[in-house]
Amino acid sequence: MSNLIAKEDKFIFKTSLIIENSLNDQTIKSLVDDYGYDEEKLNYGVELLNNVKKAQLTKNEDGSEFIEKKNEYEKSFNDAYNLYMDYVKISRVAFRENDQIISLLGINGLRKKNPDEFLKQAEIFYSGALKYDVVKSELLKFKITEEKLQNGFNLVKDFVKLYQEISIERAETIGFTKNKNDNLQKLERWIKDYKVILKIALRSDETLLKKLGL
Repeated sequence: MSNLIAKEDKFIFKTSLIIENSLNDQTIKSLVDDYGYDEEKLNYGVELLNNVKKAQLTKNEDGSEFIEKKNEYEKSFNDAYNLYMDYVKISRVAFRENDQIISLLGINGLRKKNPDEFLKQAEIFYSGALKYDVVKSELLKFKITEEKLQNGFNLVKDFVKLYQEISIERAETIGFTKNKNDNLQKLERWIKDYKVILKIALRSDETLLKKLGL
């Protein structure tokens, strides 16, 4: 990823050099004008370049926010999941001889770490544990109070909120990346064509080509 960013930054720098010098150097400007690249056409290149810079900046800002949100999301999941698993294991001990309660709490079978499946299983467990006095009274023997159960359920609810937020953030990040790539592709096509014209228009003066980094 870092190599790709460095490559893009290098391309933007070189493209900026070519466009700026083409506009500021009257000799270059006059020579390329003879081949149809007048000031309006060069300014179109400036517009494409600015669009790429803006899209790149937006993507980078969004990427930083996404990483921060992702770290918060992962911590929230681990906190909610680990406490839930502790309570599931203790409940299996507490109700080892009571298949009805085991079924009621949905704690038979494998536990899922997939967020959607985890949320379904945790919802069943906490809803049942908090609803039925027989469950609460038995878990109290293991120092799991109703308050602790509610706190565990709250961790799950907090995770639900972050799960929804990061799903939106992920979609936005994909959109920003596509926008940046689309603008970059347009600029790449434009500068590729312009370089062909430059090498024809300036071929009699190597100094001017070097000035443009060609």
